[in-house]
Amino acid sequence: MKNNIAVGSVFAIAISVCALSSEPAQAQAQKLTIANGARINPTADYPGWCTLGAIGYDDQDNLVGITAGHCDDTTDGDGGPIYLETNRAFGPIGQTVRTNRAYAYDYQIILFDKNKVTPSKYGPAIQIDSLCATNEPASGLFGGEIACKDGQTTGLTCGLVLSKSGGMFRNMALSYSGDSGGPVVVDDTQLCGITVRAGVVVGGIPYATEYISIHQILNDIPSGTPGHGFQPVTF
Repeated sequence: MKNNIAVGSVFAIAISVCALSSEPAQAQAQKLTIANGARINPTADYPGWCTLGAIGYDDQDNLVGITAGHCDDTTDGDGGPIYLETNRAFGPIGQTVRTNRAYAYDYQIILFDKNKVTPSKYGPAIQIDSLCATNEPASGLFGGEIACKDGQTTGLTCGLVLSKSGGMFRNMALSYSGDSGGPVVVDDTQLCGITVRAGVVVGGIPYATEYISIHQILNDIPSGTPGHGFQPVTF
């Protein structure tokens, strides 16, 4: 009888230990992995979706994301809850905390909930390792760089950067509605900006896609606010 009690006690302890050790795994299962190129719903009532340009940490260790400003359709400018469009049932994973809808500053900053989001640099088509140099991308028919964008509508498309002005640059990479906010890179893994418009005409020349420079965005974010000092995740 004593042996049976001892065995039963050990068995009960083992179950308790297993239950305790499974709690972190269960908590981890309650988080979504979010990377550049994710399909997001920028407000609770947004009728479509946009593409996340980048995710990383700012100089206050906030977990933040960047997408296009015109994706925030709230009228008061304060933004709303952010959902992963492909898993809305999970609930909100963050909040829009800053929006600029000006032509050359078309971006919004998302403050992600660290308890719900695991960041990753590996998007569906693009891996982001760093920011591009402040003078990139180079433009011109003979000296321009190839820039590649990813979007939830048209996917990965690339083109030579032919025009650059006022913190914006343009190429012939195909894009369409839903690609807004998505990442654009040079040298394969260097984040240079986000997609903001398709089918623009500048100086009488039609371009497939227009982007805002990541440095144009980061220079516009005030010190002490979410997004300032942003760097993309490196894992």
